[in-house]
Amino acid sequence: MEDLIEFYLPKNNCMEISKFVYQEKDSWVKGLNNVKSKTSGFDANYKFLHDIGDHCCNNILPKVTDHETWNRVSGWVNFYEKGDHTLKHHHLPEHYSMIGIIKPSKKNCLYFKINDKDFEVDDEEGLCLIFNSKVEHWVDPVDSDRITISMDFKYDA
Repeated sequence: MEDLIEFYLPKNNCMEISKFVYQEKDSWVKGLNNVKSKTSGFDANYKFLHDIGDHCCNNILPKVTDHETWNRVSGWVNFYEKGDHTLKHHHLPEHYSMIGIIKPSKKNCLYFKINDKDFEVDDEEGLCLIFNSKVEHWVDPVDSDRITISMDFKYDA
C-alpha cells in the first residue's frame, strides 16, 4: 500500500523494548481515549522512542514528503493483553503518525482504512508503518500479548 511507508526495527531492539515493557507495564493504566490497553501515556520519555523518532524525522519523513524539517510531538507504548483493542480513529491535527509492532499478536489485528477500503496488516515483529495522520486505523481484540509503539509528527511550516 503506497499510503503506508514501511521500515523495520532490528529484532534485538524489539527484544530489548519488550523486556523493558514487561518490567514497566504494571505501572501503566488503560487511559488513552481510543486505546483500550495498558499504555505509557502520550508523552513517554524513553530513549528508544527518542531514537526511533529521530530516525523518522531525519531519515524517512524528509525523503517521502515535501517537507525537510520534522518534529516528533508525542510518543507512547501500548501493552495489549487478550481481548484488548483500539477503536477506529485518526491522529489529526498531527501531520504524520507511526505504529511499530514490537511484539505481534498471534493473529493479525491491525487495520487501516485507505481510499474507503479496509486493509489488514500482517502483525510482524519489527514492522513500522508511517502514514498520514488523517488515515483511520484500529486494532481488533487481540488473542495474546501484543506490544506496539506509536508516534505523531509535525513538519515545520
